[in-house]
Amino acid sequence: GDAPDNRQVPHARAFVPSAGMQSRPQVRALYLKAGEEPVILVKSDLCLAFDRLVYDMEAALADVITSPGGARGRVILSTSHSHAAPGTYHGAFHLTLGLDLFDETQYQRLLASLVAAARSAVTAAAPARMGAGIWDGWDPSDEIYSDRRDEDDDLPGPDGKPVGKHKDSRLLVLRVDDKDGKPLAIVNSFPIHGTVSDSDNPLTSVDAPGHIELALEDHFDRPVLVMHLQGPAGDASPRGRGGLGHC
Repeated sequence: GDAPDNRQVPHARAFVPSAGMQSRPQVRALYLKAGEEPVILVKSDLCLAFDRLVYDMEAALADVITSPGGARGRVILSTSHSHAAPGTYHGAFHLTLGLDLFDETQYQRLLASLVAAARSAVTAAAPARMGAGIWDGWDPSDEIYSDRRDEDDDLPGPDGKPVGKHKDSRLLVLRVDDKDGKPLAIVNSFPIHGTVSDSDNPLTSVDAPGHIELALEDHFDRPVLVMHLQGPAGDASPRGRGGLGHC
């Protein structure tokens, strides 16, 4: 994109810097343990996950995530795929065309935030109950998200005919309650690209996936953690009202 002004900042290298913040990126963490089997789900408002982050988090959390095999394989990192998120944390060189050049200082700041959120979740753990559900065919009118591109509309479906405009319309929900049945956390998963803010947007934003979390959290009159886990969003654009974009 075009630079919003002539500012010089250390947080952008090959890319133009952001001009401000529409919504503050968040880190959310949910710790679950059944018997001797722990797992921690960590979600961050970033475009892409990075395997080094997972390995470094496992090492940093080895003293609090205890299991027969240690913390290895017990950390699951998810990202929102916001196109208005920072990018210099990612060290895969072939992705620099979309994320900017890697910066070790920025990486370490992000890692510290992820570890801090995870540790807080482990410390706050208490007896809980869980339930899960699947809703096939939800959002049939494309009020929330819709097919993004036309290139795959001619692919054959199970009947051998072109599938036409289509999307993954399965909603998965995990609810965690305290021992009294009051909600503690809600995890949902469906595909929705983080592209309400188009390429001309100069502001950092959690975009559509992050605002889904914020809106659901605001629905409750007590603190409830809401975590959206991104689905197969390559062909799913956000919809809505008020002139929202769907690039």
